[in-house]
Amino acid sequence: MKNPDKTFRLNVDKMFKPLNYKNILLLRNYITVSGKIIPKRLNKLSSKRQRNISKAIKNARLMNFLPFVRLIES
Repeated sequence: MKNPDKTFRLNVDKMFKPLNYKNILLLRNYITVSGKIIPKRLNKLSSKRQRNISKAIKNARLMNFLPFVRLIES
C-alpha cells in the first residue's frame, strides 16, 4: 500500500505549461499569507519541482510581480 505522505500533490508540468516567474496565479499557491515560500514537506512536491518553483518565486520577487513580504493589516 502506498504511503499517502509520499504522494506528490500535483504534476506542475502537465497542469501548467509555462513554469516561470510570469505565472503569478500558479506561484501564489506556493507562498504563505506573509509571503514565505511553503516548504517541500507541506507542498508534497518532488525536490526538482520544489526547486523550480522556488526559483520562479524568487525571480518574480526580483521583477516585482510578487511582494517580498505582505503586510497584514489588523
